[in-house]
Amino acid sequence: MLPVANCAPTGWTSRSRRRFGGKRRRPCQTDAMEPQRRWINRYQPQTLVIGTMLLYLEGVFSMIRGSKVLLLLGLLMLPSAYLIANDKKVGWQMAVAVSGLAIVARIQIYGFKPDLFLILLFPGALLALLLHPMSREHQRIWFD
Repeated sequence: MLPVANCAPTGWTSRSRRRFGGKRRRPCQTDAMEPQRRWINRYQPQTLVIGTMLLYLEGVFSMIRGSKVLLLLGLLMLPSAYLIANDKKVGWQMAVAVSGLAIVARIQIYGFKPDLFLILLFPGALLALLLHPMSREHQRIWFD
């Protein structure tokens, strides 16, 4: 079996070097690697991944709407999505609070109109995704 990416375990002898092409191979890095920062974590459950993407999207659209309250909520949605993608419990808690406040703010701003269902569609879906049992279980076990 050939070593991956020109990397060999330490302690290889010259005999094993001859068997694998005679090149000197550098030792593999086995130390703890620096944690990777990400915008979206594909290894989380599907509900959290979609919730993270919806937080980014809803945050941008809330900032554009023109209301100062929605601007503030949109500015809070972006870092909470980033913190969820990097497995931070405070990000999940902040996202649940902000998405709940976004629903309340939209009801206050737009009132009870016939199209209220459409106005609350994305914030309601976002809150449902974040409070889904799979999302809650994952953040309870794996988040810092």
